[in-house]
Amino acid sequence: MELDTKRQYNRRKQREYRERLEGRLRDLRLLVTHLQRELDRRDPSKALLLPWADVAKGLQAAAAKSQRTNAALKHHVRQLRALYRALLSWVYLPLVIHPACFALQSRPFALARIGLAADPKLRRTSCDWLLTRLYHHVDALLAEHDLPIGPTPLTDLFVAPMDAGVFEYVTRRRIVVAAPLERVAAAYALLGHHDCGHLAIAGRADLDPELARVGIVYSQATYERDGSPWRDNRLWRVHSLPGRVVVVSQNVHDDPLHPPTLLQRHRYSIIDATALPDGTTCCRELKVCSHAFDGRVFVPLALEAALLGCDLQAHATAAAKRRTFVAFVTRTIAASQAHWAGAFARALALT
Repeated sequence: MELDTKRQYNRRKQREYRERLEGRLRDLRLLVTHLQRELDRRDPSKALLLPWADVAKGLQAAAAKSQRTNAALKHHVRQLRALYRALLSWVYLPLVIHPACFALQSRPFALARIGLAADPKLRRTSCDWLLTRLYHHVDALLAEHDLPIGPTPLTDLFVAPMDAGVFEYVTRRRIVVAAPLERVAAAYALLGHHDCGHLAIAGRADLDPELARVGIVYSQATYERDGSPWRDNRLWRVHSLPGRVVVVSQNVHDDPLHPPTLLQRHRYSIIDATALPDGTTCCRELKVCSHAFDGRVFVPLALEAALLGCDLQAHATAAAKRRTFVAFVTRTIAASQAHWAGAFARALALT
């Protein structure tokens, strides 16, 4: 019994010795491998992992890529500088509305002469700024003309006398439509169509298709006024918000690429469709149009009346001419408003 115990003890000791020996041998082999690698690393003849030719090719490719990137950046800088110079000249162009250094929300909105430059990038930047400016003043302009959201229908117009014997024409309309906002927005989109088309360019020439990428339509229409053509350039954009759709439009008076006629008006229009909690939609429409003017001043009343198709020659006094003119314009605008209301009802029925 004692002999067996002694044998087991000896075998265990021998096994432990062999395991320790194998562990030391393993550590020695790892050390030899590490030392061999370190020796190879320090060998001058093996210091380069790649041939010099390959290194030279890599450096040449990297240098060429850096030169191309540098050239592209310099070209971009030149473009930005050119755009900056063009914008600076547009800002200080006489008789043209200027963004200058005013914030959109804080600067009061006022009708002023609007012109575009010939540079394509500057034109698109200007169009975007002009319509963004009008959009940021939508609520203030609706409030200024006493057109809040409400349940009471409203349709009226004002032929308002201004200074120097000129007039301003303002129409307001508010209705509550028993339809969701999506249908109302679709109806407004159909209003300018004959069979199909686009509200802003139905019957008009699209002057810059590239502007459609930012949701802007710039178009021109030609009318006849007092026996002569009248070219009207107009900007138009739709802003779709949660529970609200806003359409803003404003005309352009000066454009070297697509010149309008010398006689022009200040015009802007706002359409605001707001969803109500009961599933209906409140629609508010505001249109403002000024007396006609040429390159410098507003035209006399006789020419303004002739442009609108009103004959004042039978009246001798200025007061009689003004009364006749106001009555004529009131009837004309009222008929236009009635036509617009009927067109909207028909468009809504199609949605």
